[in-house]
Amino acid sequence: MSQSKHNSNTRERIVTQAGSLAKQQGFGTVGVDALMAAANLKGGSFYYHFPKKEALLTAIVMHEIQASRAWLTEQGEAAKEALQQRLAQYLSQEHVRNTGKGCVLPALSTEVARAEAETQQAYAQELRKLVKDIERIFDKHHVSWPAIAMCVGALVVARAMPAGDERERLLSDCVQQLMVMLN
Repeated sequence: MSQSKHNSNTRERIVTQAGSLAKQQGFGTVGVDALMAAANLKGGSFYYHFPKKEALLTAIVMHEIQASRAWLTEQGEAAKEALQQRLAQYLSQEHVRNTGKGCVLPALSTEVARAEAETQQAYAQELRKLVKDIERIFDKHHVSWPAIAMCVGALVVARAMPAGDERERLLSDCVQQLMVMLN
């Protein structure tokens, strides 16, 4: 394997593993050593791959939103029914419980809000692609941003609630309203 391919694979592993840890514990609260340890690497090698910690946050955000977009919309090619089903899965107890494997938006948006302009711009750029995909699939304008906001907000609130009927009702009510909005 060439050195550049190895470096690319290592960088991807850092972004993936550090992203999972950051979604679970918060990016700002986890140090570089712990982020690198998540990828089975020593903290000292961090600056070989990233010029500063914020660059890793930007890479995580871009990677994670692209992955969510691929899963939700199949890069804009999903059928309407498939996207509706995935949005319902997004608002599930499973997603509430599995923060590290879930969407980056409910986990790290508040950290992006405090980040540098470059990170915020990357975040917005990737979200705009998701918005366009949703609009194209549903052939509707002005529903994508509210749908995304409802999904992310519902997940944030559900994660803050204790498990039980009330949390389940929150999720199911949001799924119902989302389907009304998108039909």
